[in-house]
Amino acid sequence: MEDSENVDMNWYDLLGLEESATSSQIKKAYRHKARELHPDKNTKDTPEVAAKKFHLVSKALEILLNDEKRKELDQKLRAKREQRKRKASTDARLSSLAEKLNTKENLYKKQKQEAEKMRARTKAEMEELRQDSKRKREEQEKKNAEKKASLRRKMYDHLSLQSTVKVRWNTDEWVFNQNDIEFIFRKYGEIDHVILSNVKGVALVSFAKCDAGYRCMNDPALIKKFKIQWATGKEPVVKTKGAKNENNIDSETFFVSVPQSPTDSPFPCWPKNKNFEEEHKNLEDTILNKMRLAATKQKQDGGTH
Repeated sequence: MEDSENVDMNWYDLLGLEESATSSQIKKAYRHKARELHPDKNTKDTPEVAAKKFHLVSKALEILLNDEKRKELDQKLRAKREQRKRKASTDARLSSLAEKLNTKENLYKKQKQEAEKMRARTKAEMEELRQDSKRKREEQEKKNAEKKASLRRKMYDHLSLQSTVKVRWNTDEWVFNQNDIEFIFRKYGEIDHVILSNVKGVALVSFAKCDAGYRCMNDPALIKKFKIQWATGKEPVVKTKGAKNENNIDSETFFVSVPQSPTDSPFPCWPKNKNFEEEHKNLEDTILNKMRLAATKQKQDGGTH
């Protein structure tokens, strides 16, 4: 039991010696320690503890003076040193790895925080860009609307009401678009503009000269299908020279005229193709057929009732 308790004892340390100590140095150190720890002189410890310490000193002398036991002790001590060295090396590597891991972890956390900040900043910038784009889009839409309204006002400003007639038709019998109206009325004179009203079955036809308005108003075939009146509600004021004809119009009459509309107009109510008759030479026949069919239908409906 005693040997098992002292199996890891360093007997050199107990006597205060180096592992390279000689036999004489071992004996000398033993005598010094024996006097110090002898039970008769060791009054610091209890008799039992003092006896045990003195016994260990005697044991150290026995082992160190025995070549075989000392050799075994030296091997154990060298093995312990190698073990401590390996442990220290392993601890150092583990410490280094832990430090590197900690550094990487801190770097990852820092990068993650920077990434989150970047995402938040990008999100804020994107939101700012969206808001800015929305604001610019709204401003542009507002400008476009104002520009469109301005151009439309200019168009109406350029429109001479003195030479403009308002045309109405029955939408239950007829369906006309801008080109239809222009084609029907251009035979009476040069047309500047044709404007379809938001109200169905109503249009404004602006002639270059007032005499065209008089001619369409005095066409019996036309006024059967259309209700035509001056856009101003009264006949235009004219300045005449010489005698007047049966329609109260002189060939030398000076009428108010309007500027020609732009060739490439932004408004769909302005004709963009001056060769309309060439491209739609059969349109008049189509319209006449519509008139005949509508008249036939009207007679049939009348006969039924």
